[in-house]
Amino acid sequence: MKKRQEKSLLYEYTESALVAVLIALLVRSFVMAAYKIPTSSMVPTLRIGDLIFSYKIPFGLRLPFTNFKIIKPTLPQRGDVIIFKSPEDSKISLIKRVVGVPGDRIEIKNRMLLINKKPSKYTPVHAQDLGVGKLHDYYQVFIEEFEGHKHHVMFRRGQDKETTKPIVIPEGKLYVLGDNRDSSEDSRYWGLISLESVEARAFMIWLSIDWDNRKLRWERVLQLIDKGL
Repeated sequence: MKKRQEKSLLYEYTESALVAVLIALLVRSFVMAAYKIPTSSMVPTLRIGDLIFSYKIPFGLRLPFTNFKIIKPTLPQRGDVIIFKSPEDSKISLIKRVVGVPGDRIEIKNRMLLINKKPSKYTPVHAQDLGVGKLHDYYQVFIEEFEGHKHHVMFRRGQDKETTKPIVIPEGKLYVLGDNRDSSEDSRYWGLISLESVEARAFMIWLSIDWDNRKLRWERVLQLIDKGL
């Protein structure tokens, strides 16, 4: 009788573990995904060592272990921070901010982003207020505002005034930029990304680790990303 009870308990534990694994796989495949930030291309919004959660559902349900989407993706909004497959290597996922959607005319003039010929607004802020004060001597931080959306961007001091040719975004394509504008490879370099390549929209920092100083950044824990300022 005792052996039967032990087998019954073992079966129950195994069943519970398999159900938990199945649920985790379903959530990971269809609903939510976790990513870590390995580069500084999205500073000051995202820093190296940030661990983030992202929504997957808005951008289509993909069959596990394939690139086939059961449901087609919806169009992200300007200002959304998205994760997508690199145009240069589909095995690599990148994270950038959407600034241009189909039909938009995008141009950069003297570092200023113009959307449909309308310049974005730039308000300088103190880097110290964002916890990146050590960068103050090398970078200037601004609040960039367009279409009512506000977020932080950063420019290297003393850099040449960047200007790009206007481009009209076709259907199924997006124009993305890193918030660390002088230290980001994005649509200015490898062109537009396809809507089909979008994996998820970043929405929250759930943990942040300062690897250089070996400590947690408690002030960034559970910080929302997708709401802007």
